[in-house]
Amino acid sequence: MSIKAWWAEHFSDKPSSSRWGIIQIILTVSLWLVATAVSFYALYISFATMGLWMMATVVFILACLAFVFGILLGCVSIYLAFNYLAKGTKDNTATKDDIGKLTKTIKSLTKEVHNGFANQQKTQRHSKAEKDGNGRTDNH
Repeated sequence: MSIKAWWAEHFSDKPSSSRWGIIQIILTVSLWLVATAVSFYALYISFATMGLWMMATVVFILACLAFVFGILLGCVSIYLAFNYLAKGTKDNTATKDDIGKLTKTIKSLTKEVHNGFANQQKTQRHSKAEKDGNGRTDNH
């Protein structure tokens, strides 16, 4: 199946739940790419601090690429979402309820990504406390 045929099948004029699912997947991937870029930037700082400049340069380039592709995918998914929401209305414009649905989806996906990073940081604090031997994992 060609890309053009796949695109026509999934993004035709008729609204469908599979198309909305694809838009949500694209948006999720874009949010994870931006979050990965932030992690890579933190890794870049740690490599630079240790003086590993070759690794720091590679990680910085990866961070930039992840950030750019994440932003581009986010823009594409939002564009597709507004086009999807506009289909089926008389004047092909999204209604207030449709925009609310999109906003709710973006908020829930952003919260999911944030929770993933919060759990990762919590795990890192616990493992650091175990390495230090102090047994304390809080900042008090």
